[in-house]
Amino acid sequence: MSVVTLEPLPEDTPVLSCPFDLVITPQSSKSALKAAFGDLLDTRLEQLSERQLVVVYILMHFLNHDAQHFKHAPYLKTLPGSSQLLTPIYFNEVEKKLLGGSNVAVETKKREEQWRRELNHAWTVFQRVYGAHLVFTGAYWEKACTWISSRAFPSSLLSTSNPNASSPDSVPVLLPVIDCLNHKRAHPVTWLTSARLLPQAQASGVGERGPYINLVHHPALEAGWQVFNNYGPKGNAEFLLGYGFTIPDNPDDTILLSIPKGPAHEIGREGRGIQPLWNEVRERMGIDSTDTDWQNIMDAGQAMSDMILVKLDVHDVVDDEIDMEAVRPLVRGYIKNYMEGQRDILESMHEYCQRMQRHAVQQAKAEGVEL
Repeated sequence: MSVVTLEPLPEDTPVLSCPFDLVITPQSSKSALKAAFGDLLDTRLEQLSERQLVVVYILMHFLNHDAQHFKHAPYLKTLPGSSQLLTPIYFNEVEKKLLGGSNVAVETKKREEQWRRELNHAWTVFQRVYGAHLVFTGAYWEKACTWISSRAFPSSLLSTSNPNASSPDSVPVLLPVIDCLNHKRAHPVTWLTSARLLPQAQASGVGERGPYINLVHHPALEAGWQVFNNYGPKGNAEFLLGYGFTIPDNPDDTILLSIPKGPAHEIGREGRGIQPLWNEVRERMGIDSTDTDWQNIMDAGQAMSDMILVKLDVHDVVDDEIDMEAVRPLVRGYIKNYMEGQRDILESMHEYCQRMQRHAVQQAKAEGVEL
């Protein structure tokens, strides 16, 4: 789905608006479920996580419940079906092989297991309403979870003071219709809250009460051009796992690496952010952070280089061993963008290790030691 201008769009135009009353939040989902089922659920809803509440609220629309409580059916009908979702959970087995032992492959399995646990837990909560009948199937649960991962916005956008500021207390929320805009990196847009519907949108005849969340599109566009949003700086790992697409040569690509029982380190292109990992490798080897001994630098460089080569190996998928006819061209392109980005980062990290070792060799020569 995409949004295209029918006529020229002036700069700094609010292109989409959504009343707060139509935003799907964990709290609004809980309120709707309480109103629909009353005492049947007593305090059991308190056992559900924020995502479970939103997922259950979404799925209730497919169980023919009263639109008075579950009012988002028209919006949900616009969302993609399972055959249109391209996150790794929806890859076939051959396509998953192309991910090798990458972080996305590992996280996909973890996500499947986590969603399955959440489904089973939610089912026990609603047994009092539906008895032993299985209400939520795995397919529907996965689809609703994927809608959330690919379309949710931070609840901080609903701040009436500064919707563009992030907040540690923010939770995922769904903004009907606003979520239909595709991503374009660094595209200039701004979020704006308003007490009333903005003049540019009044012709729509929307009758919901304010306040409203509005997306302001800053560049002017000619008629027939696509209107984009900006999802923020994200790497292809996040885009593929959560949204189901990737960007060629994404400058925001990162890879997460950790030493057993150690923290995860996020490394970007050109080795950006590698220093904390380098320091941890030295610390694990008993080398002080201020130690400049060339032998210790050589040893640390070799140890970290070996670790990186192992990661490169799990990203080295041999296409000849895979039935590429079973791989959808679009999926193949998305995986290619992701895997190439991961390899580029790992290769830059390997070059960093080699550079440190070359520096150690020069230092040794200066001390009269030939290596």
